Amino acid sequence: MIGADIISIFVSAYMYMIDAYEVNETSVLTIVALVRYLATGGMTVVGVPMYQNFGPHYALTILACISAAAVPIPWALFKWGPRIREKSKYAIRPQ
Repeated sequence: MIGADIISIFVSAYMYMIDAYEVNETSVLTIVALVRYLATGGMTVVGVPMYQNFGPHYALTILACISAAAVPIPWALFKWGPRIREKSKYAIRPQ
């Protein structure tokens, strides 16, 4: 579940950014990658103490809950994406 969730969010976020910011897509994808790398770096700092203090069962339960909470993100982008793009001065306007 965690792997499918991460892949679906990753792919849908990249496709959304490419479609929404055609001219500036390289800058936007760079920011998305930076945020992803910062989150990954943060998890490496937090992960070891979390596994040591909570044990693997509770640590994995916490990660699964975070993953389950993130499942609606692709559908939220699909539903509210046009409204989000309308507020951005850099996003393209649908024709």
